[in-house]
Amino acid sequence: MILIIGLGNPGVQYNRTRHNIGFMAVARFAEGRKVSSYSKFNADMLKLNCCQQEILLAKPLTYMNRSGSSVSAILNHYGPEISQMLVIQDDLDIEFGKIRFKSGGSTAGHKGLESIVASTGSKEFHRLRIGIGRPPGTRDPADYVLQPFGKKEARELVFVLQDTVEAIEAYIEHGLNYVMNKYN
Repeated sequence: MILIIGLGNPGVQYNRTRHNIGFMAVARFAEGRKVSSYSKFNADMLKLNCCQQEILLAKPLTYMNRSGSSVSAILNHYGPEISQMLVIQDDLDIEFGKIRFKSGGSTAGHKGLESIVASTGSKEFHRLRIGIGRPPGTRDPADYVLQPFGKKEARELVFVLQDTVEAIEAYIEHGLNYVMNKYN
């Protein structure tokens, strides 16, 4: 089983914000697929099959800064069944619309990743970083990530999410090294 975590914040006020692109990616990936959904581990959970693999999707409902408690509970429950874990996150240091895969390493100050590392005790998980770009001028990054996408970005977001879905499918089917070579 592959566990895919989409990071974001619960609540309608955050639905279309930059920080919720992980939630958006998971929702878009599940669209049009036969899924079973339930709420458990303080997360919205979806189970489905893709590329002959069982996939468990999760959107922690703990707010970004506490995502680790939900992820830790999922890992404690499903532990040995999970062959790999992919965390989908927003990334300020990547140009809007670009995606990059990574294995382990620094959290680069991302509060959701910091929470996961603190709760699980490990940095060794796969990441799909979706670029949201840096805020213009001297705008505070903490405020920027909680703002909705601009009009031009919102139009392009449809294509970004479609590319992300294709990247997730390639990750499931071919593995991390393949997608790192293709998308990085």
